[in-house]
Amino acid sequence: MRQRFFWAGALPVLLAVGCGISKPSWLPGGGPKPQPPVIMQPAKTNTVITPPPTPVTNTNTVVTPPPAGTNTVVTPPVPPVNPPVVGAQAANDFNNALKAEAEGRLTDAVALYQQAANQNLPQAQYQIGYMYYAGDGIQRNDAMAAAWLKKAADQGLAQAQMMMGVLYSNGRGVPQSFVLAAQWYTKAAEQQYAQAQYYLAYLYVVGQGVPADEKEASNWFLRAAENGVVDAQHQIGVRLARGEGIDQDVIEGYKWLNIASFKNHEGAKKARADLIRHMNPAQVQEAQTRTGDYVRKQKSP
Repeated sequence: MRQRFFWAGALPVLLAVGCGISKPSWLPGGGPKPQPPVIMQPAKTNTVITPPPTPVTNTNTVVTPPPAGTNTVVTPPVPPVNPPVVGAQAANDFNNALKAEAEGRLTDAVALYQQAANQNLPQAQYQIGYMYYAGDGIQRNDAMAAAWLKKAADQGLAQAQMMMGVLYSNGRGVPQSFVLAAQWYTKAAEQQYAQAQYYLAYLYVVGQGVPADEKEASNWFLRAAENGVVDAQHQIGVRLARGEGIDQDVIEGYKWLNIASFKNHEGAKKARADLIRHMNPAQVQEAQTRTGDYVRKQKSP
């Protein structure tokens, strides 16, 4: 099962680093807007769903007789019929589909995902939509992918909301619309879906589907950075160092560039090397301390 998003390449550098006073000589003075990253592989899930427990019905109802001397006819209560457990069969079908796919039985997996999706299980709707999108175990069909992904997205599944943004961005299975893409990315981003936060930030930088807004861009880059997106860590480090769309803070900027550099982000390494020339030793030491605090926090359970 694939669990991550793979990008065709890193997002081109949107801004270059400085200390907010003057731009370094290597910073381009303008030029074309960067192209958006291309999502080559959407996320899938391998999370087993726990079927809901069967409800217990109490039928030990005591009937109070009417007062003596009355002609009231007492109708005993009708024992309620236990309703079918909504989602239990769907969850079992979904989990069996996961097992079938893990064992390489894609035809069985597709059939089981479809059964669960037909029972309105959003995770299964997402899976079958993904398989239509990628041609994974089934013939690629963008229209069917969009239809099933939207069903899952409408039920609030963040992964599906992210993928609806991808579909609208690329015009796959739906008419291309950056406005609708931004709306779907926003829904997923508000659920802390990190890649959606990063892509939404990008749209605010270039003004696609939303008005260009440096403050909103920095807000979403920061949230994506906190959720571990290395390109976002690079971008917010640059923005903090320059004070673009966010209050200038070279120490925080260096911290995020440092974190991205540890993940071998070449742009962050270059920006960090430039920024350190504008910082004093105390600032660098504080940035290193904050970096360590962040790393320890990420490792803690």
